[in-house]
Amino acid sequence: MALLCKMKVHTVESYGYGHWMLCDEGDAGARPTMHTYYDADDAGPSFECWVPGKSLENVVLQPVSSGGPDDPNQSFAQATPSGKLEMTIDNPAAWGYLEPGIEYFVEIRRARS
Repeated sequence: MALLCKMKVHTVESYGYGHWMLCDEGDAGARPTMHTYYDADDAGPSFECWVPGKSLENVVLQPVSSGGPDDPNQSFAQATPSGKLEMTIDNPAAWGYLEPGIEYFVEIRRARS
């Protein structure tokens, strides 16, 4: 048995993360650190550079109420009048597929091992 759910994309947010690491003053994007650290070998101030990590896309979908008795979404809409499905997409090939304001069908089916 499978549950067919009509859901509307509420939000799509792209974001990335990374970290600061110590680097040399001449490196691209170098800036003085918030605190001045001193090397044992070099009495000068330390610098840090931004090292990018991954970019991700976060998508929030919400249930859509039924369009009528013949709507395949009827049973889901009656049982789930509110809620949300939130997911983070880590695959750049899939970014942009889900668009805000557009409705999609989501099929929920038990995985058998």
